[in-house]
Parts: sequence; C-alpha cells; structure tokens
Amino acid sequence: CETFLEADKIINRENDARMKMEDIGKKSPYYEFCPNKKCLTDEQCIGAMTTYVFLKVRADKNNEHGEYFLMWLSDKLFKMHQKDKIEGENNIATLDAAYKSYLDKNIGNNKYWDALDNVKGLKDANLRHMNEFYKLLKHICKTIMHHKIKPTEYTGHLQNSTNSSNQYMLLYQNVSECDSYLHLLDNLKKTYEKFRTTINNGDSKLASSLQTLTTIENTDSYFVEGFKNFDFSDQKCQSKYDDSILENWKKDPNRRKKKDNEGNGDNNPQNLKLQSSVDQAPSPPAGVETSSNIPGNGVDRLESKDKVVCDTQSKENSKGSETTGICDI
Repeated sequence: CETFLEADKIINRENDARMKMEDIGKKSPYYEFCPNKKCLTDEQCIGAMTTYVFLKVRADKNNEHGEYFLMWLSDKLFKMHQKDKIEGENNIATLDAAYKSYLDKNIGNNKYWDALDNVKGLKDANLRHMNEFYKLLKHICKTIMHHKIKPTEYTGHLQNSTNSSNQYMLLYQNVSECDSYLHLLDNLKKTYEKFRTTINNGDSKLASSLQTLTTIENTDSYFVEGFKNFDFSDQKCQSKYDDSILENWKKDPNRRKKKDNEGNGDNNPQNLKLQSSVDQAPSPPAGVETSSNIPGNGVDRLESKDKVVCDTQSKENSKGSETTGICDI
C-alpha cells in the first residue's frame, strides 16, 4: 500500500511527495529504468516509476500483487487515455492496448509486461473497469495507512472506510455477472477484512467506525470459489461501466414493489438502510484527534457524496479472511 500511494504522490506532483517528478531521471534507482538512463518526458518518467513499483511489489512473483499492480498501473494509463481522448484518440478499450500505446515505447530495457504471465489474462480487462478497481484499492490502502500513521484519529478511518464501502457497492453492481471481475473484488474484500479483523481484536472504538464491504442489497459474502484463469471474452464481462447504476437501482419501481410486499422493513434485518456518507459519520469519542492531515488522505476523501453506504455492521464474514500480504507492499 505504501509503495502505491507514495508513487501516486510523485506522479501526481503532490506537495508532500518525497521527490519531484522531474527528479526521476536524475536519482537512483529510478533513472536506471529510463530509456538509455534518461527520462526526458512525463511518459518516460511514469514508465520508469512503473518499473520501479513492479519490482518493489514483486508483481511477477505473487498473483495477488500482480493483480493489484495492474490496478495501480491502469490508473496511470487511464489518465493518459483521457488526455488523448480530448485530443481525438478514443479507440483504446483494454489494459493491454493502453500499455502498448502509452508506455511500451517509454520504458527502458527492464520490460516487465511479458513477465506478468502469472496474471496474463488480466491484461485483457477493460481499462475503465480496472481504473475503478484501483479506486477501491486506493481507499483500502488509505484506510490501512491512516491507521499506521494516526491510529487514534477515528474520523479519518470512517471517511476512508466509507469511501471503500461506496466504491465496493458501485463496482459490484457493475461487474456482478463476470467471474473474472468478481474474483478481483473478492481479493480486495479479503484484504480489507484482514485489516478489520486485526482492528476488531485490538481496538473496539476504531472497529465501530469501520464500514463492512457489502453489496447494496446488504450481501456480505465472497462470490467466486476455485477461480483459475481470467477470461473477459464473455459478453457478461463487456458491459459498459455505469456511474449512475446505484441511483437507478434505488429508483427501480419493481424493486420498490417487492420491498412493499415484504412488509414492514424495520422488522426485517436484511433490509438496507440507505444513508449518505456524510449523514452516517458519527461523532468521534471525546478527546480524540480529528485532523485528517496524513499523506494521501485529502483529494479523494468523501469524493462520492452521492453514493450510498450501508450502516456499520458488526457481523463477520462467515467465510473468514485470507492472508493477502498487501499490507506489506
């Protein structure tokens, strides 16, 4: 997590980054990954940074790290693609096509693309979808890193975990029929649940401020078992990403009719109470620090106020959590 967030700060030219983007071509070990050890453009600097991150997280040695690396990389490629769309280029759909268009020629001799055979099929994922998956990973990483830096600052924990919950719901509604995307969603949830389990065992106050990652229908589960290979060729995996899908779900008259037939919702524990992330935020305990000024915890905070979030739940997933190692990245 720390590696991803720190690299983001440098590439995004944030004020608290530990080095400037322009210094990538001047400082070891980054300049070693530049073409001919010289980074003269932003694309070459980003290419060098992606090589550094690839090696740092050992993306080719661990399947899950490889998945998370490609999510992180997709964020950079998606931004490059958005810039090109403004200039008239808009025919790139997959992660693989974006890499070959924007980065392949801007990377030095340490070409890592072919080394990612452990997650080879994931290269065919939709670029926009993968960018959305990185948003969830980033929110989860901010939640984890916030606890590492300011463990008693509960407001920040709530904000970051609420962002995680909102993005999880949005992603699920968009990819619920595609096992390859659901596998990614399951792994992100397992990473988050591992962190929540650690907190539940050590800090009850903080535990109460952490959201549970559930679907909008309040399903708290993993969805794919025995996953083997990524395959996005099925039509179910090729739907367009819809930012308004949650709002459309809430307005669906068929869903409302079904809810009315179920009787009084207040007596049904499976009914979902929808609140905005702002309305849900509880007041922190007396004497608790409320500043959220930690690295990487500003721009994205509560960025999706129109999204919905489930009430904080204390239940644990019946399937448990698996060790993922992302906290060590």
